[in-house]
Amino acid sequence: MSKLNYAQVFIRRTIIVLLGFMLIMHFSDQWKNDRRGINAPLSELKGDGPVTKIKVGRSFNVDEDTFTVDEVYLSSQTVLITYSYRSRSISKWSFPAMSLKLIMPAGRQWSPGGGGSSGMNDGQRGYITFDHTGALPSTAKLVYDLYDRHAELELPLTKAGESK
Repeated sequence: MSKLNYAQVFIRRTIIVLLGFMLIMHFSDQWKNDRRGINAPLSELKGDGPVTKIKVGRSFNVDEDTFTVDEVYLSSQTVLITYSYRSRSISKWSFPAMSLKLIMPAGRQWSPGGGGSSGMNDGQRGYITFDHTGALPSTAKLVYDLYDRHAELELPLTKAGESK
């Protein structure tokens, strides 16, 4: 084998090793940063004052996919809901988070004020915010209504044992 062939083999193997290392770094960063995409809104919430975190873990199905409300964060002016959307279907689509509404026990509807999401291999993680004024009730319904799909989840807006 000539020196040119050795050089080509060395360069190819070096590139493969470097690309493999970059993939390992990418995936380790992805696993380490479980909260990708919602750190900035959480820091904005903390600017409103104390933030209450409530673990929820409730789900509903959208066709073959699953929408799960992970946590609810409450501040004096905002309700922030974090969610995960797991897609099992072959043709994956983004979850239309702006189609969610928060309905209070008295019937008042809140529309989303903003949101964001990060795509993953099997779906997405995201957040959605609802602005409010005044005191919050102890529960609210999160309603998904888009075309022929409809689902509701009862969400706690106080921690267990607290009363407002």
